[in-house]
Amino acid sequence: MLAVIALLVAGTAANAHVKTIGGNATTDDAINTYISAITSGKTSNLDKELDDNMKFSVHRGDNVNSINKDELLDNLKDTGASQPLSTKTTSLQDDDGIAKIKVEFIYDGFMRTDVVTLNKSTGWMITNVDSTTK
Repeated sequence: MLAVIALLVAGTAANAHVKTIGGNATTDDAINTYISAITSGKTSNLDKELDDNMKFSVHRGDNVNSINKDELLDNLKDTGASQPLSTKTTSLQDDDGIAKIKVEFIYDGFMRTDVVTLNKSTGWMITNVDSTTK
C-alpha cells in the first residue's frame, strides 16, 4: 500500500514538473502574454514565455538594435500604463516545431509590427522578435 502511494506521489510530482517546463502549452498563450506586456506593461508572466537565449531586434531604416531577454524585461519593467492602441495578429507559419506570428500594434498615427518566432523544442517559447515601425 505504501509503495502504491509513493508511486502516485512521485508520478504526480513528475507530471507537474513536466507541465511547467518550457512555458505555456499553446502559441496563443505565449502571444497573448507578450501582447499584454507590450500594451499594458503586465510583465509578471512574460519571463516564462521567453526562451533564455531569445533575441529582440528593432529595425529602424538601415540600423538594427538587438537586445536579449533580460534587457527586454528591464525595458518593459514598471511601464504599468496602458497604451491607447489596437492589435491584430496573423499566423505566418505554424509547423510542428516552429511558429511565426505577426503582431501589429496600431497606434494613433503609426504602426509597430513585430514578427514573433516561437519554438517548441522545450514547449512553445518565444525565441525571436523582429520589430519595425511605420
